Amino acid sequence: LLYMFKGKNVLSAMFSGRAVKDFDIVGISLYYIGSYFNIVPFLFCCGLNPLFKDRNNGSPLIICGGGAVSSNPEPVSDFFDLLIIGNGETPLNDLIEFYGENRKRDKKDLLNGLNKVNASFYIPSLKKKEILYNEEKNIQKSILKAGDFITKPKNKVIELIRGCKYKCRFCQMGNIRRNFSVMPLDVVLKAINSYPNKSDCNIYPFAPDESSYPFYSEIYNNLGNRHLYRYNQRLDTFYKKDIVRYSNSDYRVSFGLDGLSQRIRNLIGKRITLNDIEGSLCKAFSLFDEIKLNLIFAFPFEKDKDWKEFEKFFNAILEIRRNSFPDRALQESENKEFNLNNIKNRALGEKPNSINKYKKGKKFVFISLAPTPFVADPHTPMQWFGMGEVNKSVRLITDIRLRLMQKYSMVKMEGLNSQESIEVEYMLKRGGKEFISVFIELAKRGIWNTGGMAGINRKFLGCCNLYGIDKNMYTRELGIDEPLNWDFIIPERGKSKLISGYKEMKKEIRNLEV
Repeated sequence: LLYMFKGKNVLSAMFSGRAVKDFDIVGISLYYIGSYFNIVPFLFCCGLNPLFKDRNNGSPLIICGGGAVSSNPEPVSDFFDLLIIGNGETPLNDLIEFYGENRKRDKKDLLNGLNKVNASFYIPSLKKKEILYNEEKNIQKSILKAGDFITKPKNKVIELIRGCKYKCRFCQMGNIRRNFSVMPLDVVLKAINSYPNKSDCNIYPFAPDESSYPFYSEIYNNLGNRHLYRYNQRLDTFYKKDIVRYSNSDYRVSFGLDGLSQRIRNLIGKRITLNDIEGSLCKAFSLFDEIKLNLIFAFPFEKDKDWKEFEKFFNAILEIRRNSFPDRALQESENKEFNLNNIKNRALGEKPNSINKYKKGKKFVFISLAPTPFVADPHTPMQWFGMGEVNKSVRLITDIRLRLMQKYSMVKMEGLNSQESIEVEYMLKRGGKEFISVFIELAKRGIWNTGGMAGINRKFLGCCNLYGIDKNMYTRELGIDEPLNWDFIIPERGKSKLISGYKEMKKEIRNLEV
């Protein structure tokens, strides 16, 4: 996008140099809500009208897919001729095959034909029908190997698992995405061995929960000189497995804490206990240089007692970490880079330069907290919940952070999302076609001449006010009888199951309060 706005009016393809508007099909991947702000500027710069109803037969077929639009496509639907809901492999092949055989047909006639090809196609120009979220039963054809086009060339992403066998109430993965598919080991090893056997080759085996993949030791044994990037681990399985730290694996490991207290974790269906947390963190202290804890907070049902439990338990974990490694505690007090003068840098999430020094020989183990305010996702039992007190929660966690960092030099905290960003996320996850005009207005105003995403969010909220859109209508708790913009994506039996989960959760909250 930065390239587009340097005076080049018509974007060209990366390899062929062909103008984008001269292609047959243009596909856009929208995995994150923030990507929505790119759509209209991109189409304008390609010389294409952003609205499907204003594009003629000579313009390419503009399609999109991805996680964000698969949960609620309505806020951006009028920009596209066709949207793929769910996994894209089979629908995309179906689309290309049908287009190749019918490319000379009138666009309206073509879209009418595509409407019958795959049940996951959502075509906004046609009468709305029930759309089935596509789930791939065979994920082997999706694995990336050397020679494939990879959007993140630094990390060679190799998919191990698709779907999740855990049914956390706040997460779409275990609700709408029901299939749990494991990539066969021979397919994974073939992909790994297609990449150069060099230490600067980063292999990133991706899975929502790496511990669920049954062949991790075989992956390690076939890495060669390549570097392994480790990421997602579960606190209830990590300490129970025979996991070792290999010299060519990443120095950091991440866990999902996902709740201030055990009460919160029980309510949201995160089936981990205090013993699981302690056991896995104590094991990780001896294996990794940095432990990242992803924390979801600012739930609308949080209480003061949840915050007190969080601070008390976190202090206890940090004491275990310090007392388990007295040589490292001495190291912390003697090394100038880890004294209180560095609190400001660590508060901003900056990594001290000496971390590499401690990767060899003595290690300094950081504990990095990554807090994210709760947002109610569509297609989950929590989709009706309203926004929590984000500003209050951010102040509370900031105060806890400062108290911890004054006492323990190994604590870091990553950046916090503002209330404005959470409000925008609620609006775009729950909204509909009323935002189409807002996106066009923002593009005309030059949305990228702002102070990053914070500036974009402020401009978006300002434009919504201009168009009479009240953010409070999106951040409030919704009624279970209200029509939802994404109801047409899942069958009624699916929604009934979510309603049951929501009612059960509300009952549990009332019982706990009593």
